[in-house]
Amino acid sequence: MRPCIYILASRRNGTLYVGVTSDLARRVWQHRSGCGSGFVNDYRVHRLVFVEFHDTMADAILREKRLKKWRRVWKLELIERDNPQWRDLYDELISWRLPWVPACAGTTGWGQGRLSANKENAMQFGIFDHLDDSGMPLGRHFEDRLKLIEAYDRAGFYGYHLAEHHNTPLGYAPSPGIFLSAVAQRTTRLKFGPMVYLLPLYHPLRLIDEVCMLDQMSGGRFLYGVGRGISPIEVGFYGVDFATGMEQFREAYDAIKIGLTENELTYHGKFYNFDHVPIVMKPAQQPLPELWYGTSRPDSIPWAAKEGAHIVTLRDTAAAKAIIDLYKSEWQKLGRREADMPLMGINRHIVIAETEEKARDIARRGYPSWRHNMERLWAQYSVPFPLGASLPQEWDPLQAHGHAIAGTPGQVKDYIAEAVEASSATYFVCDFAFGAISHADAMRSTELFASEIMPAFN
Repeated sequence: MRPCIYILASRRNGTLYVGVTSDLARRVWQHRSGCGSGFVNDYRVHRLVFVEFHDTMADAILREKRLKKWRRVWKLELIERDNPQWRDLYDELISWRLPWVPACAGTTGWGQGRLSANKENAMQFGIFDHLDDSGMPLGRHFEDRLKLIEAYDRAGFYGYHLAEHHNTPLGYAPSPGIFLSAVAQRTTRLKFGPMVYLLPLYHPLRLIDEVCMLDQMSGGRFLYGVGRGISPIEVGFYGVDFATGMEQFREAYDAIKIGLTENELTYHGKFYNFDHVPIVMKPAQQPLPELWYGTSRPDSIPWAAKEGAHIVTLRDTAAAKAIIDLYKSEWQKLGRREADMPLMGINRHIVIAETEEKARDIARRGYPSWRHNMERLWAQYSVPFPLGASLPQEWDPLQAHGHAIAGTPGQVKDYIAEAVEASSATYFVCDFAFGAISHADAMRSTELFASEIMPAFN
């Protein structure tokens, strides 16, 4: 479906509602089933009387904002021009749209459905989490985060991506599989995985078994995120030479891939040697769990495309577009169909509140401790911090640079539409819980995102 703006009416010349979406039939069905706007439910504004399609979501959102400022008489004239009988267009609409799954069928919370058509029909949203220090006791920190992840599951997010860091308050999941096993038990639809396993730190045989266990325990919802690690300090604690880390990563990846797909592992390399090792477990997803790769480097893209990995980058919009364009080019060189393209993700810090002032205040208080922990080990060991230029010390410069947004649902919706349009991303990854942001504030951001923003794109 193309992005569009639409107008609902309670009756002819009755109460009106103006909205925007990329999947009109699904969104109108949500309204009629009580899963849409509270205003629509309260005033029974269910008749679809006007539709206007646009080439991009950014254009549709801009048009929606303008229409909402129009005088009522202008809106009535717009409806009368194309639909003088005020007939309900919904029945005509569903006669030609693609198959879809109702977003809240069988649920009592936020929409949990998934489109059954190709993923190109709707923007996907995910979550990135450092599980960094929040100032709370550690046991409460873990429990609060699991409750937040339950909310992500109810909201219909595609995936939860957990960072792996070591010996730093930047990440309290140095063994991500342990925390993710709890996620598997506390969720039903949400996919999840590390972003990323630092492969040089794992014995391949141990990780083969862990991946199989997590995928089986979750019914095939595991996201297998891999990488070598960005910090020479952290991998150095484990005796890994950062200079040869990429070579070791590639060997570990190849050995693990054999172990996940075959019943016996034989592999001989510089770092790993295995002869006829029996492999007794297999993942639920066949032949492999969904592969993910976090990247900021264009030179890693040919490998990611060859392996068919979904990607996420924290780079700014221009750099992200260059990475995504390069991936598309590599994908075409491999002779693969555009319809089979993996998700291309960008990751941003997001804070949402009822007013911009409140959202900015939350972000300004929460961000500095996260930023301090990002650089903590680098400063402690006098190693130049490679992300210093792109991650200012305070929130306002970060937002001005385009790396984050704190605002109302409408402002965040506009920001996402513009970022997606400029970067060509097909997956938008949110970081709601970071630094000193409270559990309640992160939960409120999640609730507003699910009720006010996700429907516009899905």
